[in-house]
Amino acid sequence: MIFIVSFVFMLIVPYSSKDVFAYIGNGWIGAHYHENPYQMSIGEVQEKYQAQQDVMFQKVAPVWLYERVTYGPLSTLLVTVFSGLSLGNIDVALCLFKVVNWLVHLGCCYLIFKITGKRKFVVLYGLNPVILLEGLADVHNDLWLVFFVLLAMYFARQKKSLVLTTVSVGLATTVKYVAVLILPFLVIYLVRKADLKHRIIGCIKAGCVLVGTLFVCYVPYMRDFGVLAGVFLQQRKI
Repeated sequence: MIFIVSFVFMLIVPYSSKDVFAYIGNGWIGAHYHENPYQMSIGEVQEKYQAQQDVMFQKVAPVWLYERVTYGPLSTLLVTVFSGLSLGNIDVALCLFKVVNWLVHLGCCYLIFKITGKRKFVVLYGLNPVILLEGLADVHNDLWLVFFVLLAMYFARQKKSLVLTTVSVGLATTVKYVAVLILPFLVIYLVRKADLKHRIIGCIKAGCVLVGTLFVCYVPYMRDFGVLAGVFLQQRKI
């Protein structure tokens, strides 16, 4: 039922939000124009390359034209890959984004079952109308964040692995920064039965792994600290 219903929602054309076209446009900045989307907005690229007629930019809402990327580097890398695979066809790009989100949604359902062992929780998530509309119809990247957070919970609960848990939270953070807030709770869950010394070591280890994961993801885009401007921009919006 989840497979069928989510597939139907995947076929719905985005109507309540056009954010996916901003994802496509920012991905095209890197894939086609080889510019850093943390340093140049879609509007700036259009002006620099006289690309006002580029079809990959034409459905971007005006509010996003001159705003540089505010998401993490993994999100930026993924949209660059998907936009590049479209070969400049915006309809192909939209299809790619939708198929990826559909597969991620199914992956989230699988992880929920592995974590809880209960089908009712899978159904509550998998057939949730908000998830279906926002994640599959309107193709928001929040599903990517949810997938990595669930993966972190899976590694914490099933594998008891501090490193894999922290890496997963790090990857979620490089989609949307808010995901980092879950790390302290998962670390506490993993080290709660250890003595004080090993608790401290565990916390330090988690911090180092998190920083390392963020560093690796930021390297392709890091020219200066302006790449972190999106963190503060999202805070102001919140």
